[in-house]
Amino acid sequence: MPNVPSPPDDPEGLRGSVTLSLSTRLADVAMAGTAVKAICTAAGLDEEGAGGMELAVVELLNNIVIHGHAKADGFKMQVEVDAQGEVVRLRIHDVGAPVPQSALTRTFGFDPADIEALPESGMGLMLVRASVDELDYRAGPDGNIMTLTKYLRPRA
Repeated sequence: MPNVPSPPDDPEGLRGSVTLSLSTRLADVAMAGTAVKAICTAAGLDEEGAGGMELAVVELLNNIVIHGHAKADGFKMQVEVDAQGEVVRLRIHDVGAPVPQSALTRTFGFDPADIEALPESGMGLMLVRASVDELDYRAGPDGNIMTLTKYLRPRA
């Protein structure tokens, strides 16, 4: 992964908004993850923060492709990356099936030290929540919007 430098006229890092338009194909998910990580790094997130945002967007886009559209190609997903001040926000929009409320509120219900007891699936949204500072989900007539927020510095 190439190192993306900050713009020379902005020592604070990249500022602005970028929108990625993707098809509901798993191949597009990896490309979006790579782009999000590079943008987050340029915006000033450290390796852990940028990697967490990459993990979150890949998990969510995979869920949209697999669960929201039953792996059907031809639908559109949009990822907006907005870097302003001390915060990076991702807004993911799709028109697939909404996320079940039970998936949004599920918690880790196992002993992570017991490798044999780890579930084989169903951990994606829990990993997303663990990777970001804030998560908001809205479903409506125009589709689903998942907003992920990561602060450049820890909040007091």
